[in-house]
Amino acid sequence: MKIKAVSGIMLTLLMLSMVTLVFNIQPVRASGTIYIQADGSVDPPTANITTVDNATYTFTDNIHDSIVVERDNIVVDGVGFTLQGARPPWIGISLYDRSGITIKNIKIEAFPISIYLVRSSNNRIIENTITNTVDSISLFESSDNLIAGNTVEQGISMYKSFHNTISGNVIYSGTAGKDDGIDFVSSSDNTITENTIVNFRFGIWFLESSTNIIYHNNFIDNIHQVLISYLDEPSINVWDDGYPSGGNYWSDYNGTDFCNGPYQNETGYDGIGDTPYFIDDNNEDNYPLMNPWTPTPPTVVATADVVPNTLNLKSEGEWITCYIELPEGHNVSDIDIYSIRLNDTFPVSLLPNPPVPVPTEIGDYDNDTIPDLMVKFNRTALTSHIYHTLGIKYGNVTLKITGNLTDGTPFEGKDTIRVIFGGDADLNGLIEMPDFYVWRENFGKTPEQCQPHMHPDFNNNEIVELLDFYIWRENFGATTPQQP
Repeated sequence: MKIKAVSGIMLTLLMLSMVTLVFNIQPVRASGTIYIQADGSVDPPTANITTVDNATYTFTDNIHDSIVVERDNIVVDGVGFTLQGARPPWIGISLYDRSGITIKNIKIEAFPISIYLVRSSNNRIIENTITNTVDSISLFESSDNLIAGNTVEQGISMYKSFHNTISGNVIYSGTAGKDDGIDFVSSSDNTITENTIVNFRFGIWFLESSTNIIYHNNFIDNIHQVLISYLDEPSINVWDDGYPSGGNYWSDYNGTDFCNGPYQNETGYDGIGDTPYFIDDNNEDNYPLMNPWTPTPPTVVATADVVPNTLNLKSEGEWITCYIELPEGHNVSDIDIYSIRLNDTFPVSLLPNPPVPVPTEIGDYDNDTIPDLMVKFNRTALTSHIYHTLGIKYGNVTLKITGNLTDGTPFEGKDTIRVIFGGDADLNGLIEMPDFYVWRENFGKTPEQCQPHMHPDFNNNEIVELLDFYIWRENFGATTPQQP
């Protein structure tokens, strides 16, 4: 939706002139305001904020005052306590010309403007909860800041601010159909991802703001999901991350999902709408999501130990065993055993009636005090995969173990084992006496010098030698692994 009306322009210009005036006024010291001063001290010293290193400032109780930060490169951690609006000035936390500030874990209530950045850069506003406010976070001529993981009631506004990242926030209107979720005025090159914006008059509003990147957001039940106004130049922004990553979820999108592929012209479902979400003549989401965006949890790096460490690919034994360890903070008892895959292909071996993993145990097999989950995989299927699909007969092969915890968190671990198989010099599937004769006739030669269609270099070291004889002797009588 785009608007270019005289009355709207006049109102916008009036608003911007007032905002510019307000933002450029430097704060004067006011009673009832807490200052984290340039020298690291807190004024008044009786405030419910403490520090032991002049670098991290921690709330010790709820605070009923405003905070002005005058020192760079510090952390202000509310540890879950509340910053409560009580009297003027009407700004919760102010940063003027500041850099390197982290504001986190604070419940901020009842300020018209909760967090206010003026000409401030490289700051982080993370994991705060803001309620009962007019404007949760305002940026004026402030760039390269991160606003992430907040549950930021009412919205975020930017004026002449660039290269900021707004990600993973839940932004909602306390009164349905009122105000705006995120406002951009003369602000470009910002990245907006993985936010949920709900119940506003306008989910996101642009005025003279282009080359912003907006994708993987959920726009839900806003009267107008997007408003693009302009005085002289239209705002042209990027609304998706290409295929198959996709764009945004729009609750009013009524397209279908019958096709897939980058041109949405192939049969099949892919969770992306078959037609773009139209915003205006200059803006559209080419790959709208059919369902709300849900971030994928980061993959947990597991430790995997495959036994045996040296695997002869001839058919012996029923299973191979893998011991899985998870890092601190995770428990192997939370692994969904049915989700485990070896090389993205093989599930854990099951016993029928009913199908249960066999045998699966939790212990400390390597005696490192960290619990291991023991699982088993079908040996025949794996050796066939290594021989035929990976094309490895002798040498090292890396095996990957993947799966999910019961809460959906993925994990992945890898182990490298040595595989041995050889002796079938005439490639007929059997290791027998004729293979010995082929080896003997080509002894001392390189593979290129051997007879056509013969392969007596069983260990692939580019020379037919005595070691190849030992490999033939070890595997004598075996057959090559079956095709998968």
